[in-house]
Amino acid sequence: MPIQDLNDKIVLQHPQGPSVTVLLYGATIISWKSQSLENGELKERLFVSSKAFLDGSKPVRGGIPVVFPCFGAPERPEHKKLAQHGFARNETWKFDSVVMDNEAGVSVRLVLEPTAKISAVYEQPFKLAYVVTLASHQLSTDLHVHNTSSDKVLDFQALLHTYLAVPADRVSISSLDGLAYYDKTESTEEGRKTSKTEERTSVDVQKFTDSVYENAPGKYQITWDDGTLEVRAKGFKDVVVWNPQQEGSKLADMEEGGWKKYVCVEPGFVRGYVQLEPNGEWIGQQVITIQNDTHSSSEQPKLRVSLNQIDYTVQPPGPLDSSDLPAVPVIRIYGTSSTGQKTCLHVHQVYPYCYIDYGGSLKPRDVKSYIKNLLRSLNHAVALSLKRSPDSPKSRYIRGIILVKGIHFYGFHSSYSPFLKIMISDPTYTNRIVTILRSGSVMGMRFRIYETHLSFALQFMCDFGLYGCGLVDLQDAWKRCQDEEEDNSLDFKASPYFRQSRLPLEIDAIAPQILNRHRLAARKVDFKIGETPPTFPDEPLVLSVRELWDDERNRRKAKGLNPSPELPVEASENSRGSGGDWVSEVRYWEAIQKRIRGEATTLDPILTETQPWEGRVMTTFESIEALWDPCWRRWKPTPSAAKDVSANINAEVTTEDTTAFPDSEGEISVDISLFSNEDVEESTDDILGGLDRNEDPEDEALGEGEEDDLNDAIEDEDPEARKTPGADENPFEAPEGGQFELKADTYRLERSATVLHPLLKEYNLVSSPPTLVDTDTEEDGGGSPTPTKSSRKKPEDARRIFPDGDKTPTKHGRTTPMQSLPKTGKTQRKVMFRDQVESSVESLDEPEPLSPEKSPEEVAAAEKRASIVARRAVHLSQAYQTCKLKSDNQFQYRLPPPSIKELLESCDIAGIPQKVYQAPYYSVATDIPDKPKEYGGLMFTLKGKNVASLDEWRSGDGVALELPVSFGGTFHTEGVAGWEYAGQPPSVRQTRKWLQDNSTKTKGIERPRKMRSQIEGPTQANIYGFKTTPITGESCRESASLSILSLEIFAPTNSGKNPDPENDGMVAAFYALHVAGATSIQQGLLALACPQLDHRRLRDFDLDLAYDELDLINKIVDKILELDPDIITGWEIQKSSWGYLDARAQTFGRYYQRVQPFASPLNPFNSIRNGYTGAHFTSTRAARRRW
Repeated sequence: MPIQDLNDKIVLQHPQGPSVTVLLYGATIISWKSQSLENGELKERLFVSSKAFLDGSKPVRGGIPVVFPCFGAPERPEHKKLAQHGFARNETWKFDSVVMDNEAGVSVRLVLEPTAKISAVYEQPFKLAYVVTLASHQLSTDLHVHNTSSDKVLDFQALLHTYLAVPADRVSISSLDGLAYYDKTESTEEGRKTSKTEERTSVDVQKFTDSVYENAPGKYQITWDDGTLEVRAKGFKDVVVWNPQQEGSKLADMEEGGWKKYVCVEPGFVRGYVQLEPNGEWIGQQVITIQNDTHSSSEQPKLRVSLNQIDYTVQPPGPLDSSDLPAVPVIRIYGTSSTGQKTCLHVHQVYPYCYIDYGGSLKPRDVKSYIKNLLRSLNHAVALSLKRSPDSPKSRYIRGIILVKGIHFYGFHSSYSPFLKIMISDPTYTNRIVTILRSGSVMGMRFRIYETHLSFALQFMCDFGLYGCGLVDLQDAWKRCQDEEEDNSLDFKASPYFRQSRLPLEIDAIAPQILNRHRLAARKVDFKIGETPPTFPDEPLVLSVRELWDDERNRRKAKGLNPSPELPVEASENSRGSGGDWVSEVRYWEAIQKRIRGEATTLDPILTETQPWEGRVMTTFESIEALWDPCWRRWKPTPSAAKDVSANINAEVTTEDTTAFPDSEGEISVDISLFSNEDVEESTDDILGGLDRNEDPEDEALGEGEEDDLNDAIEDEDPEARKTPGADENPFEAPEGGQFELKADTYRLERSATVLHPLLKEYNLVSSPPTLVDTDTEEDGGGSPTPTKSSRKKPEDARRIFPDGDKTPTKHGRTTPMQSLPKTGKTQRKVMFRDQVESSVESLDEPEPLSPEKSPEEVAAAEKRASIVARRAVHLSQAYQTCKLKSDNQFQYRLPPPSIKELLESCDIAGIPQKVYQAPYYSVATDIPDKPKEYGGLMFTLKGKNVASLDEWRSGDGVALELPVSFGGTFHTEGVAGWEYAGQPPSVRQTRKWLQDNSTKTKGIERPRKMRSQIEGPTQANIYGFKTTPITGESCRESASLSILSLEIFAPTNSGKNPDPENDGMVAAFYALHVAGATSIQQGLLALACPQLDHRRLRDFDLDLAYDELDLINKIVDKILELDPDIITGWEIQKSSWGYLDARAQTFGRYYQRVQPFASPLNPFNSIRNGYTGAHFTSTRAARRRW
């Protein structure tokens, strides 16, 4: 709505976008935002110190305060009880009426009349009226003074103390030359009272300035290099120019360096006094008009960086992060800076976030308590989902939670609603946290999540007004590792971080130093019932679209056309003629009206007044600066007139670092039963089926630049040993005097591999030595093994729900948490492999097989010999079987063996599957990959059947593998199963003869025919006679100087098919570099040296020869580092150019990491989001370069 009364302030909203905020305390205008004449962007025109008091305790430092009835220290007898500058700026005014509200402007009237407090210090009768009028590019303030006395003259002084937001070091004020003025900066009283004459044509404030110009013309121009303002005054015969410069730092409510950001041009009546007759009225008027504005920010950027590429990394916090979390995100922006150098910009203090509804009490104590409980419960739940100890100091995944206000996007809403903004410390866990919140496992509620459809990088760009190929304006920055030989023209502070890139310029900045944020203004979308909704400007809301419109306007101006043509008007309904009536229209309208009347009783009451808590809570737009240091924060809480109980909501919750809460504060409310079923189910769906999301927690770790060493630091938490009753005894041995009983509901055997885990529901049996896990739960019925709500969980509880078995081994020996598949009501058929069947059978108490009768000594010796043979994995020879048959000739009768039907029926009871499948393996040793493969969210480590794929030899406990042999003693037969003659190796003569015989077989092989060149000629220009030809380079739209590098690989093959990177090596690489805006293309050839390629033959071509393929790869990498392209392209990137280069480099046991500015591995081929992406995009990634 155009005018909004917020109890302690009045907000005026112009239909075209400008706005004014008037604080009732002192009738001080604390904000004036108007549009730029050049691009229509809103800009703050007034300066208000970030340390200014906006709670009514002191006059506001900044804006436009009202000075009455004296200027400076009181001098007249009737003013002796007054403070400096009188009382008008120290009293609360009343909102009187709306003067104007139309397309031309918006105007309101405030009044101030004597009160008991005023009468105690000022006895003169009066009445003040203050009229504030807002136009599209103009602000008018009129001060009306009424002498309500019928017999006394009112003597007073008046002034409007206007703080204009302009750069103090570059501003000048004209129309003051030749005027008499008094310099109040003189050290002596005589000097301050001596009149001087202004000889300068334009007055600056390069030094401490406090000058009072008498009998001024009433029209002043304030000019700086980016714009011009005009100030007109009527009734104010004097004008004051003031800027304290460095002395301003002594003011308690002046922000650091604030004196650089403003100049005060104050129209007033201060030399002498206005003598107002009884019942008379005096009017003083000030009109500020924007005449020229070529830049949208009053603060010049120290450095500008084009946003050509953006990603992020997660690293331990540093001095610029203002956090003690284990890891924090850092945005990385790559592009060309205003110095002409390619730059890497690291942006700190930016976090991904999401919003949830808050429906609890808005009392500060209740809000704070709820946030503490939610923070601790959410950290606990995330730790459980990652199989980590919740009590570890590293299990902190939330940066902070704050209370904010916002308008619901969907539906009809007449007022603000409270939300909780959750800021996440690691973007990798965003989807995981969202899934947990939706599952209902935290705080006993299924939360509705907002603002998670944008990735972390897009959230950052939207919040700070950035877009691709646009400019990032920095107020200041820190430079990394500055060399003494470098140009020091830019005075940057030394960064506390080391360089990570090879770019010429690498800098660090914090989020408040991005000036683009200051150009943004929140749209006014909240209004009360019965009020006129706000109208939005015609300018495009998306900044990147505005730039296109500006280019179009400039193009139209150059051709003499109207830069802003009228938009086409849609034909009215009357001009189209009447159509046929809908037969069912009346019936459906009646149904809709009936439904509306029925739902009216169930709706919440409509709020027609501003709620007290709204003035103390940030909006969603203002909450971007919630975690900034106070010196950077512009938002200030506004007190309510009634000092309600919500007065400290923001002070206690919003600006507090919620990550600093002690672990003992707050209760944990995590329902593990829901968490282990529904939450894990959604997380599994997110991994297996939700690959079309913007970010996947595990897939984006390397793709967005997460460092491996950070993962090592976080995942090095070894789980504590599990202690169970009777742990000293072996639970797998049969008790004395009884049969061994396997209880699936008491113990569970952990396995070393998790590929089969989703398929095994009741048993997890492996051939490796098992470890004991006490589950102490009932599978059907019963409650959760751990408390469900409002109770403190122990690390052991987490391990019971998420056993260490649910991890996948990786190449480096670490384990990666994997999600379990959801349990269903159907019985799953158990599928087991051969080694698991053997261990399962061994764990059961089987009947003794048919065996010869032996003495106890012979039985013990046989068992010992068999155990040694089994552990040594000796393949028994035929001689051993013969010896066994000859010596074993005594038998006894036993029960007959079970039938086939009995065996099949007992399989399910014994846990033995009816079918045994061969474990997957590679039959060809060369096909075995070097790294595990990920498929469907699971990590598979498949091996072959050769010797190299055998597991590491593990000896049994207490069994010696090396049998002592005494040459002089008796030979011991323990462990010896038999003997046979071994073959001898071939002699030298046999070897030479074999080589000679086989060498003649390769002489008659026919050489393959030389294949035709795979490099086609250039495409003919316009071979089909089209009249429309491509535009030339000169007519292209001007853009940033982006460089594009194309690379093509030539690899000959003998198979007649496409080359295979596993077998076919590269022999040549062709590249071409094009810089945007240039007409020439740099081309070159890198190839293996051969007689056909000679510099004397190819004189006009850039040719670089290599001795072998490895040397060729290194030359390609060196060439890429030399050219340093921004965009990388090629024909069939995945298979023929860059992907082929990557595959060939891996065959040499290395990646071509030097192509990247950071020494981090390339993104693996698991970032494909959907079928279209997999078919049309490459999975090869490199930091800073766009593919």
